[in-house]
Amino acid sequence: MSYAPPAAILAVISLVLVPQCGGAGAAILGTWRGTYNSMPTALQPDGSYPEGVNTFRLLIRTDRSGLLGRFESVGDGIAPTQDIGAIQSVSGRYCFDIIADDSTDMRWCVSAHGDKLRGFWNRGPKGGPLQNGAGTGSRLFNVEARRIRSVQ
Repeated sequence: MSYAPPAAILAVISLVLVPQCGGAGAAILGTWRGTYNSMPTALQPDGSYPEGVNTFRLLIRTDRSGLLGRFESVGDGIAPTQDIGAIQSVSGRYCFDIIADDSTDMRWCVSAHGDKLRGFWNRGPKGGPLQNGAGTGSRLFNVEARRIRSVQ
């Protein structure tokens, strides 16, 4: 019986648990807190019609099948808390679907830049090759977040 040093064991565990992330995918793993914009809801006295701003928390992890996640609404948002499956890597972005309160398919495409997450969402489902991972809707809504320490 031979003894495997701890470093070798960790290397094997890493290969098993992170099958599809690679170097770029590992950057998106973790817990994020931020905002996403949505359709304007009220005309303001100054004549402006600003987009709604919603707060969220996003947890992204891996399992044997690839990247998975959990979207958590913080406060009043247009999408309820829900699990996310099948996060796809498309041209340096990670795209996935979230279902809004009104059953709208929200197709999110985001990328990590250090401790910042940036991207957009639009009406889904995933469009064809010309949409490059995005949904079929024509209006793009801003998504921004910062990496936070995971809350247990």
